[in-house]
Amino acid sequence: MYKLLCSTRKGSVIPLVLFAVILLSLIGTGLFALGLRSRCCAVKTSSEIAARCAADAGLVQGLFELNQQLEVKPWNDSSLPSATDQVLTNCDATYSYKVGSEGSDYFITSVGRSGKATKTVRCELELEGPFDKYALFAENVIIFKPGTSVEGAFNFPIDEILVIGTNSTGEATIEARTGVTIDGDVVVGVGGDPDHVINSKWEADITGQTSALTEVYQLPSVTVPQYLIELPSMGEIKKDKTISSDARCEGITLTTGEQIIIENDVTLYVHGPISLSGGSEIKVSGKGGTFLVLYVEGDISCNVDSHINNLNGKPEKLIVYGLDECTKIEFNKDSDFYGGIYAPNADVKLFNSVDLHGAVIAKSFIQQVEADVYYDEMLRNPHPNDDLVRFVVKQWQEE
Repeated sequence: MYKLLCSTRKGSVIPLVLFAVILLSLIGTGLFALGLRSRCCAVKTSSEIAARCAADAGLVQGLFELNQQLEVKPWNDSSLPSATDQVLTNCDATYSYKVGSEGSDYFITSVGRSGKATKTVRCELELEGPFDKYALFAENVIIFKPGTSVEGAFNFPIDEILVIGTNSTGEATIEARTGVTIDGDVVVGVGGDPDHVINSKWEADITGQTSALTEVYQLPSVTVPQYLIELPSMGEIKKDKTISSDARCEGITLTTGEQIIIENDVTLYVHGPISLSGGSEIKVSGKGGTFLVLYVEGDISCNVDSHINNLNGKPEKLIVYGLDECTKIEFNKDSDFYGGIYAPNADVKLFNSVDLHGAVIAKSFIQQVEADVYYDEMLRNPHPNDDLVRFVVKQWQEE
């Protein structure tokens, strides 16, 4: 009887063991399947991430190459940058990109691949020029006399905010006391305290916000286009002259009513200073929207009753680029100046109520007598042949 019971107990264990084996096998198979699925998902996710990184790399590379091409003047977009199956550094992913254009609009399409994953990004570009961000910007000092106002011109968008600024964090770098109106924002150097830099934030009427830059605003040097350097020189201009095509001269010195008349679209490289006095002037003809671009390798002095006269009344038709040797730009006549001034090494001074219609980027800006500054929206429409322009991403999307 005892042996029979023992035999029955041993036999009953076998089904339990088989059940346990089957159960463990099922659990093991499930865990294996789960691990395999997780691994496949991880591989897929990592491939998608790598493909996306590759697509982004192609976009960045395409933008870099396009801006490199933009430095060659005159601009030629008959052959835009492209690349195929470029290997992403330290990765097995690849990217291909192509820069295209539709009329005046430019875009980049970039495709990244890693394993079976493919990601495509497309971005629209816009051209950014030196006068796009600021009505006035100085490396250090900005001084406004009481009675001065800084505001947008009649065509300035009502939903945008005008901005002036400095890279400096020094005390009283921006002087704007009682009677000064700034219809917009004011920014100071990185880490600077607006209450410390603006003298005095509490006296001036600043309608916008005051804040510190998050990074230094770069003021790169101006480079004269090679074709201008290679033009034959007209020597120093000392008497009446009409210029109707691109030219180069050694300097301009006008007295007692002499005039330089600009007809047609002209880019003029002045390999020296510009000195105007005695009622003399450089006159930009208003015929047919004529424009003048000046590259000046020296100081600019417009003494009493003398000035650079833009008869168009359109700031975008007169652009003055001060080269590294240009350290002073002065306007003394009681008049209006219509134009954009970019001179990173120059102290720009306006005397005798000279109203400025346009924008100024310079080492410093000093308004000696009460006058007004009108930032013009049209300076925000740069052309690829302009200096100091670059393509930036306007918007992008993943396809």
